[in-house]
Amino acid sequence: MKIAIAGFALLAAATFCVVPTGIARAELTAEPVLGFYGTETVTPNGAAGKAEPGNSIAVQTVVYDNTLSAANFAFSSTDLAALWGDRLLTIAPGLLSAHTLGVYNSSSSTGPLLTAVIGVNIYDGVTSATLGGYTVNVTFGTGLAAGFYSLVNVTNLDPLSILIPVTDIIVVQRVVSFTGTPSRLGIVSLNPPTVGSSPNTMYIQASTVNGGVAGFYTIAQGPANPAYKLTLASETVGVEPTTWGTLKNLYR
Repeated sequence: MKIAIAGFALLAAATFCVVPTGIARAELTAEPVLGFYGTETVTPNGAAGKAEPGNSIAVQTVVYDNTLSAANFAFSSTDLAALWGDRLLTIAPGLLSAHTLGVYNSSSSTGPLLTAVIGVNIYDGVTSATLGGYTVNVTFGTGLAAGFYSLVNVTNLDPLSILIPVTDIIVVQRVVSFTGTPSRLGIVSLNPPTVGSSPNTMYIQASTVNGGVAGFYTIAQGPANPAYKLTLASETVGVEPTTWGTLKNLYR
């Protein structure tokens, strides 16, 4: 069985309706996590090759991470077009190189999630301006069973040139299409962050939550920190005169 979410364009060109930061709505009740399925390592759609910094050295820095922490809850919806996300306060700006995110198949779901196309967009946390986005195809082996979550480690994002020049960002994810028979999908919260920080609320836009009103919501089970890890690349500037031009082109 394959379900496609109609009307959802490629994330790099799509615009989500992100509410102003600082708005938190009614407290919601989540559900337990039955187990961890594992990590799937993939590359994004449309990325070819590897961005090279030329005469300078690219330094990889993990600027936000909560994926080493235990799950404190999961949250899902029968709205399979729902948007999920979080506001992240990172430790440095840079060019997006790798991104890990979580996918949860509800404990009350009717079947496993076999494959999924996942879309991600990143916004400036203050202005809500779009900084960039991507889509990725994921295969969950024999299937992500009901009640379990998986981490999706997306590498080789450098060629997409997604510059994140600020340290206050909003990351939003969505299942664009999938195969399998799940009836509820969502996110897993991992707490606490070990690199960077995040408010206790999370972003939700789902028809089953507050009548579909998009906003930052609190969860009764504790701090809402959807699973995310961001690795950014920055350049050390050498003495060659061409290095400054390379740096400018990389961060244009």
